Amino acid sequence: MCKHSRERDRGERRVWLLTVLLTVALLSQAGCTRGRIAIPVEADIEKPAEYILQAGDKIRLDVFREPDLSGPFQIDRSGIIRHPVFGEVDIGGLTVPEAESRIAGLLGSRYLVNPQVVLRVEASQASQIVILGEVKTPGVHPIRFDEPVTLLKAIATAGGFTELANLSRVQIVRNVDGQQQQIRVQVERIVTGQEADVILQPNDVVMVPQTFF
Repeated sequence: MCKHSRERDRGERRVWLLTVLLTVALLSQAGCTRGRIAIPVEADIEKPAEYILQAGDKIRLDVFREPDLSGPFQIDRSGIIRHPVFGEVDIGGLTVPEAESRIAGLLGSRYLVNPQVVLRVEASQASQIVILGEVKTPGVHPIRFDEPVTLLKAIATAGGFTELANLSRVQIVRNVDGQQQQIRVQVERIVTGQEADVILQPNDVVMVPQTFF
């Protein structure tokens, strides 16, 4: 067997082993296994920033016991929703709790006593992450707002790593206040419990580079 073939076989075995560890780690996080891999507790995992409502978001507004005031709405380019009863409300740039408070305040001042308002984001321009490089199915992957997505779960969603993946140099590119932030991650240390998993945020780009033998 030539040197290149031996190196390729070693690379394939390494990725296979890490794929097994990744699967066990994900099952452990879901409470589906009693394996010995040490998965960090939730308190040690980076918390995602609260989602900021933006133009194009589709939301569901529910006012307790007031079906005529409830329903689906879309935030327009100005950050406004238009309600058939209480008119225009500017909620762009607010978090979900802030928007609920603003709408409840409006209803309480004009229409209802102690209104109970629940707002849910049903679809958004930001409800996705991008995974590029050495994964089985690179591309755009949707994420949910009510369920944090970790790096390991995202990689699993993309079909796992290829045999050429460099697991020591995975990068997350994130936009923070208009500036690109790069986060380097060593996946082996996550799946073996040496480091906490990373919770992804909407519009993160995960880049898995290639290993050169």
